[in-house]
Amino acid sequence: MKIQKLNIFFILLTSIAVFSSCKKDYETLQEYDERRITDYIKSSSIQNALRDASGYYYSISNTGNGGVITNADSVLFTLKLTNIAGKSYFQTPDLSNSGDYVGYLVNSPEKEMVPGLAYPKEVFKSALTKVQRGGTIKVIIPSYLAYGTNGNSVVPENEILVAEINVLKEKSQAELDENRIKAFLTKNNITATRHSNGAYYQVLNEGTTGLSAALTFIIKTKYKARLFDGYLFDQTLGDNVYETELNNTRYFGIKKVLEGRKAGSKLRIFLPSSLALGAFSSYDVPKNTPIDIEVEIVEVVDDYPPASE
Repeated sequence: MKIQKLNIFFILLTSIAVFSSCKKDYETLQEYDERRITDYIKSSSIQNALRDASGYYYSISNTGNGGVITNADSVLFTLKLTNIAGKSYFQTPDLSNSGDYVGYLVNSPEKEMVPGLAYPKEVFKSALTKVQRGGTIKVIIPSYLAYGTNGNSVVPENEILVAEINVLKEKSQAELDENRIKAFLTKNNITATRHSNGAYYQVLNEGTTGLSAALTFIIKTKYKARLFDGYLFDQTLGDNVYETELNNTRYFGIKKVLEGRKAGSKLRIFLPSSLALGAFSSYDVPKNTPIDIEVEIVEVVDDYPPASE
């Protein structure tokens, strides 16, 4: 009987030892991510990396000095997003930026940076408040705080992300666009007049033919539209003209600049993003991007001719 009890006791001890060994060999997703992140920080020699209570790590290379950012503030920033192996998933195009109220930076389709890639949940909301305007922060995001075990159409499952965020000093998109336009004009030695709507313009030729353009008049134009890096993304071709009511012109920021002008007028107009395509991408133009347009007024008519009976 004693031998039988000893055997049972031995079996129990062995089972406990085996179970304990299995527990040590098993890692949760959080533990696995934690180990990979700490290994990455060491191998990359990232300085002063700190762990947020939620689980992400961050390193501040520039605290900024443009004022503390709160959850209720609007913030503008540029972003480079990779995995810990360096594979790039997104980088803010030149002369563009992301931006919103900090409290709205959530993981939702409406806040996508590129199709299928939304902001990594609550991490951005937290990280952006750790620096001031003008600051730079690197954020290492464990997969369970990013896109988890499912991933998405851009990022695969269980992917740890590294976000390098440069917070811009400007407090509004209008202020940022104004600075971008002024810098472009200065760099290219261009003298331009500022319209009250925020656009800048050069009059290359003042037309004298026919009617003066009113907002409700039909205007026929030839134009070329470029980004500030010179990329031509939209234009009329050959003898073709763009015909529309001035009030409904494609780049609605030009309507006030062209109002009152006659056929033969040629202008170069520099539009802030809000007067161009705004927070939407189109014609290969990233969101929040100012544009450079050359416009020639070919004809102004006060209405479309009546339909023939």
